[in-house]
Amino acid sequence: MKEQAAKAKKKEGNSLAQFVQAALFDNRALNQVLVMWLIRSAQPWMRIDDVILGILFNYARRGVKLYSRAWSASEAHRLYVNLQDQIRNTIQSIKSKVTVIHDVWTTKGNRQAFLGILFTYITNDWTFQVSHLSLKYISWTHKGKYFAIPFADMITQTTDSGSNNGTMTAAVDWIILEKTGTDLNLTSNHIQCFCHKVALILTAGLKSINLPTKGLTPEQHGTLGFVPCLVTIEEDNLEVTDPGTLAADAADEEPIPDAQLDNGSDKDFDAEDKDANTVPVEVTSSKTSEILKKVDLVIKQITSSAARQSEFNSWSKKNDYNGPLLIAGYGICWNIKWQSRDRAYQGRAIIKKIIENERDRQERDGGKNFFQEKEITCSDWDVVKQLNDILSEFYFITKKMEVDHSLASLMLCEYNHIINFCKKQQVSSSKPEFKTMLATMITKTNTYLNEALQCNAVLLATMLNPAYRVNGGLSNFYFKAVFPSTKKCTTTFQTLTQY
Repeated sequence: MKEQAAKAKKKEGNSLAQFVQAALFDNRALNQVLVMWLIRSAQPWMRIDDVILGILFNYARRGVKLYSRAWSASEAHRLYVNLQDQIRNTIQSIKSKVTVIHDVWTTKGNRQAFLGILFTYITNDWTFQVSHLSLKYISWTHKGKYFAIPFADMITQTTDSGSNNGTMTAAVDWIILEKTGTDLNLTSNHIQCFCHKVALILTAGLKSINLPTKGLTPEQHGTLGFVPCLVTIEEDNLEVTDPGTLAADAADEEPIPDAQLDNGSDKDFDAEDKDANTVPVEVTSSKTSEILKKVDLVIKQITSSAARQSEFNSWSKKNDYNGPLLIAGYGICWNIKWQSRDRAYQGRAIIKKIIENERDRQERDGGKNFFQEKEITCSDWDVVKQLNDILSEFYFITKKMEVDHSLASLMLCEYNHIINFCKKQQVSSSKPEFKTMLATMITKTNTYLNEALQCNAVLLATMLNPAYRVNGGLSNFYFKAVFPSTKKCTTTFQTLTQY
């Protein structure tokens, strides 16, 4: 995929370079190329009004004039509409069926939602293509039923569809049935977002041992209303508060991975909301939670101070440590937390030396301890390592499944892999807390595995995967060994292929 993207980028660059070399200079064309540059590099429109930039172009060629940012924004819109028309013409001309995919995300800070719509198809030379179709702004809170109308407006222009979001399927079914008379039955046959399910599995496991789950699942917010509005962005507190306070804050929050991520079912969050709001229960922090709070505090203290970072770099050179630098991971996405603690584990010898230096300074000069008298023992680092070994598997599974094309044929296999991995870790783990966490993860994964087995689209994609159909017997062996639903898979496949 990286090679294909590199080739496409090189081809696009060559086309633009050939145009520049062959065409006569035109001031409007120059500004149009600048608009492309602004879009490709995600620069704000005000960048075009930079005085130095204008002087630079005028110095390179007398008489060159850079248009205003308002013109650039309008030109970008015309470019977008032109490309969208080309895509729609492509949809009408291709002979294969079209699969429509939507992806929903929110922006940082204001929590406004956007709905991106893609479509995939097979070309006449059997090439799998993914193209952008539309981008819709959702002017209300990001619940699935509110996405139905903009999604249905686009989907009724095509002949076939596929979705990876379970929150709006009932409303979409009704709207499309009203407009076209076609019952897509997406309610029963939509493909759930695998990466979101992984986040929910992690949430369930970490909650079972009272670990903060911020950064895993979407927060439950009140309705914003019909008129879009911006939520006030509070400034971060630069002072490092007591870790007990941080844990209390984290426990009150119902936290997402980048990305990303209202792609699951609303019932998952509604159920969690009901559980959280029925009976207030005082949560006692586990030993593992206390260790991680201590490690996160030390990491945050080092990364928030330029002097401590310099000290870390200095001792790294003295001890021939060539590992990665520390990054703060508290309160962000779980994958960043994992990377933060993994880097800290690799540099644990340097961290130990910095803590010792601070203790010596306090004994000599007095004053407060920069690390709040925290000590990280070897057994504490062992706990961090064991948890990171578990989270790393989910991290790499998410990265593997987080692509821009369908991987429904791998969902059953990956769910089974997660179950087997958790069982192996459960046997090898010496910590009762981790055994509890892994048991909860296995239960949650089995729930989502059974959910996937009820989706005909997933079953059909799995049966058509060449890896499961080598020499005619591998698929039967695999399903018999792993799933008790072999007969359902085979029957569903035979029924659907009749059409």
